[in-house]
Amino acid sequence: MSKGRSSKLSRRLIRRLRNELGLDIPEDTPFYRTYSGHWQRKRGAWSWWFSVESGPLSRYQIGSPYSMTYLMKYPKLCVYTDKSLYGPRILEILPDGILI
Repeated sequence: MSKGRSSKLSRRLIRRLRNELGLDIPEDTPFYRTYSGHWQRKRGAWSWWFSVESGPLSRYQIGSPYSMTYLMKYPKLCVYTDKSLYGPRILEILPDGILI
């Protein structure tokens, strides 16, 4: 897994997630690449993720098995939410129309 970093592409994706899906993500949030292989991603492993803390009790992770480049090319995105009572909330970003 890479160190947290920010790039033009990640900042553009963050802006899109904020505008299109209403997610509260600071623009300078670092992202992490997982370097998962084809078969791992096919089974749902994320290829990148963000970790966001929006308050003392509100923490969540955002990621996707799809590359940032692929998501930026897709016309519409959707979010799949897994709300955990004990851990961080998980938000998975998917191209709209993709079934999980």
